[in-house]
Amino acid sequence: MPRLIYDVAKWGNWIVNQLRSDPDIKELYEEDVAVYIGTWEVKCPICGRYTPLVGNWWLARVKKGSSTYYRLAWMEWDNGIKVIDLNKKCREEGGGSCRELMAKVTTRDEEGGTVEWRGNKYKIPIKNIEPKRETAQCLYCKAEINHRVINGQIRKLTKKDGEWYVKWALRQWNELYEKYLKGEITLDELLRSPAKPRLLVKVRLINGDLEFEPTTEQDTEKLWRALEKLRAMWGDPDIPTEELWKYTASGGGALSIWIWGFDRFFKLFNPRQLFTLVKLVKLIREVGKKVEEERLREA
Repeated sequence: MPRLIYDVAKWGNWIVNQLRSDPDIKELYEEDVAVYIGTWEVKCPICGRYTPLVGNWWLARVKKGSSTYYRLAWMEWDNGIKVIDLNKKCREEGGGSCRELMAKVTTRDEEGGTVEWRGNKYKIPIKNIEPKRETAQCLYCKAEINHRVINGQIRKLTKKDGEWYVKWALRQWNELYEKYLKGEITLDELLRSPAKPRLLVKVRLINGDLEFEPTTEQDTEKLWRALEKLRAMWGDPDIPTEELWKYTASGGGALSIWIWGFDRFFKLFNPRQLFTLVKLVKLIREVGKKVEEERLREA
């Protein structure tokens, strides 16, 4: 085996094992969870509850043939996230191959639609946010969230007045997120922001197959524990606090993510992702030193 390939495998495994055994990482992640699926939630101006903003409710739609699917799973809303997994239903009911579902699926582009399977017809929810139209819908009270903000006041106005409430809310989170990490406000003040990150579903890989499960309040609490850990290490040079460049493209204008308040690199990650990435960077730096020491000994 070429030495380079051997070294990449050796030190890559060392980094992964160090992360797995890190007590901070073990506290923040469930060991057997492969992926967390999340979104943003905003405080509804009508009912005052925090509603998730979901652009696509599908979790898996893997086609095999014209009417056969390897995997069909999606989310529904019942005052909380509910997972519908047809492969799991098939295994519970028995009969036929549950890795080849005979189903009729219709969709509206990449979201919404219906699924017909074993005499049942399921309706897939459509997205509850339309950024281009500057409107959303509260999943609790069904109110349309097309409110505008002028001087911090939330009003029902036309699109030519003020700023869309959802955009303003995300800008508020990003401003408060930075203030919290700098020690200027408390965690309670941050969590009263009109927008917050929200976890929806956690995904496990079991015997080569995906298992979907709604997240719990305990899962969300881990995001806030990561926030506290980040605040304790704020000022560390490995936290990417640099200003996010205003990219331009021919005919495309400036990168639009700026208008949502994402003006610094660290704001592109939720607290747990950012904390883990900083840990990863430090391990990569440590590997560089270890490789250098190893080569010097071999010299």
